[in-house]
Amino acid sequence: FRDYFVAGGRMTTPLLVCSLVSTYYGLDVLLGGSEVGYQEGVVSWFWYARPYYIGLLLTAFLLVGKLRSRDFLSLPDVADAAYGKGTRAVVAVASFFYSLPLFALMGTGVLLDVVMGLPFVWGVLIGAVISLAYTLMGGLMADAFTDTVQFTLMCVTLGVAAVLALDRVGGVDALPALLPPSYFDPQGPYPIPVVLVFATGALAGFVEPGIYQRIFAARSKRAIIAALAIGLVLWSSYDWITALLGMAAKAAGLEVEPRYALLTLVVDTL
Repeated sequence: FRDYFVAGGRMTTPLLVCSLVSTYYGLDVLLGGSEVGYQEGVVSWFWYARPYYIGLLLTAFLLVGKLRSRDFLSLPDVADAAYGKGTRAVVAVASFFYSLPLFALMGTGVLLDVVMGLPFVWGVLIGAVISLAYTLMGGLMADAFTDTVQFTLMCVTLGVAAVLALDRVGGVDALPALLPPSYFDPQGPYPIPVVLVFATGALAGFVEPGIYQRIFAARSKRAIIAALAIGLVLWSSYDWITALLGMAAKAAGLEVEPRYALLTLVVDTL
């Protein structure tokens, strides 16, 4: 079970980087971040994304050492050690529902709709069946290997998309002339209390079941801390590029449903 659930504690830093980055920054962030960029501008990066980096840093430096000092396998194990069996059961059920990749599956539905013309519901079902099949057959290590392929694809394709799509509108420097000034206000159209509410979402990092699983699957404490540090650089880059591409879609004059903005811009540009 340890091999199946936490890869026998053998995951190295490169594998952890690929697994963490692709798990938490998939189609949901790609479409969600660009949607906010398309509608509201750089607030997508400043107040939706950046607080998560602080939460991940605190997780790395405050929790990793304590979690790895015990023979835990999951977040419910931690709850059991601190609060007993009743809390363990509640946390286990909550973790299950929290970890369901609903937004990622919706992203798959959107992607297959735009690229292949499949109905949204069919795209979601296809993505769910494929993901479920390889995870059930191979556990966390199988998921990590497929994550590595996905990580490579997401970095390469987003990089190419950024170069071509931003060139189409004249580059980043051309955006201020094509968009309202509010798009470049870090606070966006929101009062401070509202953006602080957005920022509190970053507290989820302290009880993120998937991150706990990677902490327990890491070969060493050093491996997981290094992976989180490298991941922060990649996550911040990914967030910034998706926000810019959403803004570029607006600057290009594309009138589409906001969550379709980035994919429509890229397909149209290609």
